[in-house]
Amino acid sequence: MHPHGTFKVRRKSFEEVLQGMDLEQLEGFANKNKYGANQPPWNQEQREAILWRKMELENKRKPR
Repeated sequence: MHPHGTFKVRRKSFEEVLQGMDLEQLEGFANKNKYGANQPPWNQEQREAILWRKMELENKRKPR
């Protein structure tokens, strides 16, 4: 229970964010610096998750 006027925000996991994207959105997200985001590069785990999601979308597979 939260005191009146407060709320708890649940942050989505990286995989949950990816699952909500279509191929076009994923391309922009994956290439964030190409579009001026000026952010640090993806780590290896994030890169693999992005590539896996791309494969899912291209092959119309069910999410893992």
